[in-house]
This record gives sequence, C-alpha cells and structure tokens, in this order.
Amino acid sequence: MSQHPGSLPAMAEESTQSIVIEAEPDAIMAVIADFSSCPQWAGPVKDEYVLSYTWTSNGLAVDWQLVRGQMQRSQRGSYVLRPTGSTTQVTCTLAVELVIPMIGMFKRKAER
Repeated sequence: MSQHPGSLPAMAEESTQSIVIEAEPDAIMAVIADFSSCPQWAGPVKDEYVLSYTWTSNGLAVDWQLVRGQMQRSQRGSYVLRPTGSTTQVTCTLAVELVIPMIGMFKRKAER
C-alpha cells in the first residue's frame, strides 16, 4: 500500500450487527456457505475478490479475510452463531477498507 509521506494509513471501518433468527444453526450456516447465491445479497460496491475462510469445528462460526480484490484494500469478517433454544442469535462483524472512500449513504446500506 502506498501512502504520502507523513500521512497515516487508512483504517478499515468495522461494523457489528446481531439478529435473532427462528432457525437451527445448521440451516443458517448452510445459507451463509451458499456461495453461489452470494451475488444476490452482496453490498453496494461491486468487486471481484478472493476470500480465505476458516470454519470452526463445532459449526457455529466462520471467519474470513481478503486474499485479493480490485476495489478493496482489506476485508475481514465473521459470523458467530449462538443457539438460544428454538432460535439462533447471529452476530456478523465486517471490516472493509476500500480503494476509494465510501460515501456515508452507501456505508449505511452496506452495514444493513
């Protein structure tokens, strides 16, 4: 990453959101792992990129990080599932640093 002398490197913006879903963790993780459907629910910035995933052995969490991309300098994130009886709490954390600054309106849309 190049930067101007005396400037600080840009920091990735991080967002954490949680939702309770009326489904078993296995069903939710199957949707998360359905990469062929991913373009249907991708965010406002279109990019071609490669991610590296680490799945936990208990099937309740997945972490990822950017290997390479065109519009992104970095991306890291995770889904953590916590069964709560007949529902599952899903917490998503995502930090993305784009090559170009993200306008506030687009940032809020991507966080949702």
